[in-house]
Amino acid sequence: MSGNSDETAAAASRSGLQRLGLGTVQFGLDYGISNEIGQTHEAEVARILADADRLGLRVLDTAPSYGEAEQVLGRALPAGCEFDIVTKTRPGAAAGVTADFEESCRLLKRPNLYGILVHRAGDLLGAEGGRLMDHLIELKQSGRVRKIGVSVYTGGQIDALLDRFTIDLIQVPINVFDQRLICSGHLRKLKEEGIEIHARSVFLQGVLLMPADRLPSHFNGIRTTVRAYHDTLAAHGLSPAAGALGFVRGIRELDAILVGVNSVDHLHQDAAAFQEETPIDYSAFAIDDASILNPREWMVS
Repeated sequence: MSGNSDETAAAASRSGLQRLGLGTVQFGLDYGISNEIGQTHEAEVARILADADRLGLRVLDTAPSYGEAEQVLGRALPAGCEFDIVTKTRPGAAAGVTADFEESCRLLKRPNLYGILVHRAGDLLGAEGGRLMDHLIELKQSGRVRKIGVSVYTGGQIDALLDRFTIDLIQVPINVFDQRLICSGHLRKLKEEGIEIHARSVFLQGVLLMPADRLPSHFNGIRTTVRAYHDTLAAHGLSPAAGALGFVRGIRELDAILVGVNSVDHLHQDAAAFQEETPIDYSAFAIDDASILNPREWMVS
């Protein structure tokens, strides 16, 4: 880390902030159901990254499909920072994986990266999956990337992937409403295999931060659950961010917890919320409905 790196890293370790990472899709796209600001301005991205570095955050998650995110990161990353940067493959592009990775490194201005994930698990499970994995293994063996893996949506995908491949790193959706991989034992299984686990969608693209009456009509079926959840948070004096982050912070199997922020203030709010005590029984708020839990199935205008 740049600056007082030993001091900030030690402070982050004590506070647990080293487990908090940044998803960067908002740096390249107008993203998120609760995002009222749009794509984050590049000057603000630079300030976010500088403060994230000082706070001791470790992981940056990006992808070629995140619009201009990799270009913006390459220009905005502070000199001397030591983030673990994870990028992804382009969906369906088995033949071009190496060239795409080289382009990501060029844009990010890094000779190598911490990790590369197959962005769409179906690409590894399809006919070209073996060829795709061979390219990833070559990148790892060459020293260009430390860990290879995949981003998944379901426990079924995890089972199928582990039956076929050896992976180092996996990204999974998990949040207060989406507790499926905990209940099914898949998080425990992944950790027993020695796989590093990164959590995404911890705010469910902002749904967990929104009052029930502001949710689009697609979420009519869970308004009662959302109200009960927010009432519980209010009874404990907790913000929606503290409630959502407290849930994932308590999951010991998670190595990194990714959040998207669009301002320095937002970053510091999430960092503070991440450290709050949350004495809540979250099990009552679990939902098992893919049309709610998987943003790809949302019908939101």
